[in-house]
Amino acid sequence: PIYSIAVSVMEAIQDLYIASKFIHRLFETTQNLIDLGVVDTHDLCGVVFQRFMTERKYLASFYTRPESASLLAHLAVPELEWSDPNVYRNFKFADYACGTGALVHGVYQRISHLHEFAGGDPQQLHAHVMQENITAADIVPSAAHLTATLLSSLFPNQTYEPSRVVVPDYGLIDDGKRVCLGSLELLAEEEQFSTLFPNPSDGKLIGPKGEGELTYQMTVSTGSQDLVIMNPPYTRSMSDWIDGAHGTWKPFNALGNTADTQRRMRERERQLTAKVACYNGYQSMPSAFCGVADQMLKDNGTFAFVLPMTSLQGVSWRKFRGMLAERYSEIMVINISAGKATECAWSADTALAEVLIIATKNSSKNETPGTSPRAALVSLVSRPLNNMLAAEYAQAIRTTTRKQPIRALEDGPYGGTPLIVGGELVGEVLSVPVSEKSWHTLGIRDFSLAQFAHQLALGKLWFPRNKTPHSARLSIELIKNFAKVGYADNNIANNQTAAYQRIDLTDDPNFPMVWKNVSGRQRSLIFNPDQEGRVKNGREDLAFRIWERRSNSLVAREVSFASQSLVSGYAMEPVIGGRAWPNVQLDSPAHEKAFVLWGNSTLGLISYWYNSSRQQVKRGMVTVTDIGQLPWLDVTTLSPTQLNAAEVLFDELKTKRFEPVGKACDDETRKELDRRLLAEVLGLPQKVQPAIERLSRKWCAEPSVAPA
Repeated sequence: PIYSIAVSVMEAIQDLYIASKFIHRLFETTQNLIDLGVVDTHDLCGVVFQRFMTERKYLASFYTRPESASLLAHLAVPELEWSDPNVYRNFKFADYACGTGALVHGVYQRISHLHEFAGGDPQQLHAHVMQENITAADIVPSAAHLTATLLSSLFPNQTYEPSRVVVPDYGLIDDGKRVCLGSLELLAEEEQFSTLFPNPSDGKLIGPKGEGELTYQMTVSTGSQDLVIMNPPYTRSMSDWIDGAHGTWKPFNALGNTADTQRRMRERERQLTAKVACYNGYQSMPSAFCGVADQMLKDNGTFAFVLPMTSLQGVSWRKFRGMLAERYSEIMVINISAGKATECAWSADTALAEVLIIATKNSSKNETPGTSPRAALVSLVSRPLNNMLAAEYAQAIRTTTRKQPIRALEDGPYGGTPLIVGGELVGEVLSVPVSEKSWHTLGIRDFSLAQFAHQLALGKLWFPRNKTPHSARLSIELIKNFAKVGYADNNIANNQTAAYQRIDLTDDPNFPMVWKNVSGRQRSLIFNPDQEGRVKNGREDLAFRIWERRSNSLVAREVSFASQSLVSGYAMEPVIGGRAWPNVQLDSPAHEKAFVLWGNSTLGLISYWYNSSRQQVKRGMVTVTDIGQLPWLDVTTLSPTQLNAAEVLFDELKTKRFEPVGKACDDETRKELDRRLLAEVLGLPQKVQPAIERLSRKWCAEPSVAPA
């Protein structure tokens, strides 16, 4: 099967002379590649394979870069007594969406080196490891073929019986009687997998040791793996949007599955995931594979995954974060804080920011209830350039995280513990709490900014370079505790059950909205409505509940730090919010003006940036629910004199132009707002202003903020 594609290509060439020339050209090309040394790595096969895999748009599977696979493998392989042949012989690991095999190959290479360095002979145990210890599965046969070839290449002279590299059933099987979902069938706790080389009808084939009767079925037991390492498909279970694909489901619209088969597969997915602790229907495929790993791991086994950054920030991943907090310890997360999306990914051909997550599954016998789990968060300046550097990074991370203690988020703004490789600073490490809540510290290069923002949410002004917090305290509260957040756009005008039909703005709108985000026209604090709503028949009650929540103050759902100037705006007349600018209702226009001033000050910008989801580089995003969770100056605690000062300041600044957020440190209007808000409204001394300006420069230098 490994060579079937090549044979098919040759059979298609009818002219023997052309076939001969073709083979000669292939030979020359291959020899050149050998001379360059690239065939000794996984790069060539993996990259070429990914380019030709036409199902990738449906499967959302991405090739794990070799250096990423090496780093994850080095961190995931536990420190055991590798000199003991029994330890090596019994160590089982798996990848249930193996693709081209980069991750399992990285693990196998790592443990074989550790065993060899400790005096063992991994070559003598190659057959046993291939037959018993490595489980790798992929629904694309050619990917599984490549994985098997890659694993075999470690000791190419050693033969073995059928391996545990498998192509699990996917789609219709048993003459259409049932459907299967590949590796997700492991959630049923009852499945067998077909191996890579299917049994022919007569029961005989030429195996690695000759012709004979061979059984090609294997059983995969729950709780059997010491390590599960994966870069799962990111597809969400949703209707496909591809033209002509109406009625199909995106994760299953591959390998020739019909619309009816996909519908049945979707039902099967619901059955399999009904009791999976970390599963959510929106991020269906990656969360389901996390559930597979959790089920297959032994107590004290290692969970090692490449996942999108949103897994630790997004609302839909809350159950996954809860599972980590409840069932895992020794958690380590590695992210890259770079200025371009592609530089923040561990996979190739994706612009999604990604993280590496390594965690140890708690033993049911050794649980310590009441303890608050923590994680070591590693923020790298960039990806290691090659496998050798990846190994050095892994060693530095292991060494640094063992220091007691590493810097914590709750410390003052001292920054994280430096991560040094070859005498150079390559990142920082910070201890952070683990819970189902969003991990706001991800994607930040200078952890002193995270520590400052954490203290600000507690009402403390603790600036970098200061030993202790400033004596002045600010009244910082979650927005939901002192204001009412408007309705989500789906309730207003974005679907069939919404209250309004959205139309172009008329001269005298009944239900005005600020629906769009138009950076070029939203440079000053004052906003004009851009659309309006007409009440739908039968939706009058909802429409007027929304209208009762109208206000002038607005908060952005998304902020592009490179292009947008404002986090909060003030509408010329009360509005019902909109898709880009949900509204926030307070007791009076004076309170709402003070609310908007804080949101666009340097302190307000940093707070919004830190507490928003930043899975897209240089962009902060919040849901309408998240807006209520944002720490903000509680303007309801301001005295009448302070409110009057805020109104005066607002009226003087309302038409002035603000520069894009990423240029805040050079924005004279922003500096005036900071200076006067702190002194005239909040009553802070003038000596605070230089610290604010220094903080602004530090923040504007962050890769996720700085203009390109």
